[in-house]
Amino acid sequence: MKERPEQEVSHQITKSNSLLQEILCLKEEMKGLKCTYKGLVEQVEAAGLNPSCIGTSIKSCQDENLRLRQMCELESNEKEVLLKKLENMEELLKKKAAAKSTLSDTNGELERLCEKLMS
Repeated sequence: MKERPEQEVSHQITKSNSLLQEILCLKEEMKGLKCTYKGLVEQVEAAGLNPSCIGTSIKSCQDENLRLRQMCELESNEKEVLLKKLENMEELLKKKAAAKSTLSDTNGELERLCEKLMS
């Protein structure tokens, strides 16, 4: 029966040491998390935001992002419309050049015919 209390004490000491080791690990982890948190707060402050109301700041940034995306989409649509107009103008210029060439050829032929008639 003497061994039983000694075993229990040994078991409790082992358990206590294990818990102490776990506490040390948790303290180290907390220290690391505090450093990470401090770094994040510094980054938030460097971005010109207030860490105590970061949720509001993030919502404001999201709203601004949405507004900018909508503006970009609108500009993109306008550019697309302008591109189509430009393509139509290029097509019209080609047709005009072809018509001008045909008119020039026709005028040249008309002049030759007039000269033939006059001679």
